[in-house]
Amino acid sequence: MKFMENILSFTSISFTEFLKEKFGKGSYHGNCIYRYFFKTGNTDFENLDCFVNIDLALAIKDSLILPDVEIADKRESDDVFKFALRLNDGEVIESVILKMKNRHTLCVSSQVGCKMSCKFCATAKMGFKRNLTVDEITLQLYTAKFILGYDIRNIVFMGMGEPLDNYENVRKAILIFNDQHGFDMAFAHITLSTSGLADVVERLGKDNMIRPNLSVSLNSGDNEIRKELMPITKKFDLKYLKKVLLNYPLKRKGIIFITYTLFKGVNDSKEDAKKLFSYVRDLPCRINLIPYNAVEECGFIPCSDGDINRFAGYLETYDLFVRKRWTKGAELDAGCGQLAAKI
Repeated sequence: MKFMENILSFTSISFTEFLKEKFGKGSYHGNCIYRYFFKTGNTDFENLDCFVNIDLALAIKDSLILPDVEIADKRESDDVFKFALRLNDGEVIESVILKMKNRHTLCVSSQVGCKMSCKFCATAKMGFKRNLTVDEITLQLYTAKFILGYDIRNIVFMGMGEPLDNYENVRKAILIFNDQHGFDMAFAHITLSTSGLADVVERLGKDNMIRPNLSVSLNSGDNEIRKELMPITKKFDLKYLKKVLLNYPLKRKGIIFITYTLFKGVNDSKEDAKKLFSYVRDLPCRINLIPYNAVEECGFIPCSDGDINRFAGYLETYDLFVRKRWTKGAELDAGCGQLAAKI
């Protein structure tokens, strides 16, 4: 049985190295194929001008695993398009396209299930099954662009799973998203969200090859409340996480996104706002307020629009930069925390 590489697992450099090792060809053929595939989604390499010998093109094609997309489910509203991909082993992951007037954002998954056990999250209810491979992560953008036809301008790792718990595969996927010969997605348009794996945030900060935006799901400035919502706090408490975030390297005028999901009667009081301010006051950050999207069996109550406006008002008295993110896709189970691949 011959070992084959998936074309969606390559950067342009590693693809050129692959061609050199397998076929004795270099950057001319490598860049020609890579650009063509990642810019158009097409795999008819034998028609490219860089091949005088069609047999060589067919041999290269035969040595690669090419995208085999099985969309297991799709749902759409005015603002959101959610699609589920069935993977080769039968597992299913969900991705969400947030539709906007001039640009679209793709929310990608990094794992099948999740280990973090956040009490409000549908993915957590699945438990952890496995990490996604590099090509399974990049397949989500390939599908959104070339199968579904959306012009994706931003990528957020906010789908199923904790991306920092699958660091190496997520890291390589980000390099592929960023590759100028391929998807050509600037790091400034890629956001990696974490529940607070502080040790891996440190590792990310020391990684000079990638520099995506960093988003931290905080949800409380009180360690005990956060521990109840997000058990990862038992391993990395707010004090330790804060130390890591203060030392995280940012570009000039760079910021860390602090995501704060509001739960009625849990973290939405004036006192909760004060604790949040005390925690972030010396961090270069922006607060993204997100309404809780109801998840069956989790038992939390969503806040009303009025509650969100009120809480935002508390924060604004402290001169914090606050952005209210109104619910999108909840009716499709496509909102934050609702992805569970139930098809």
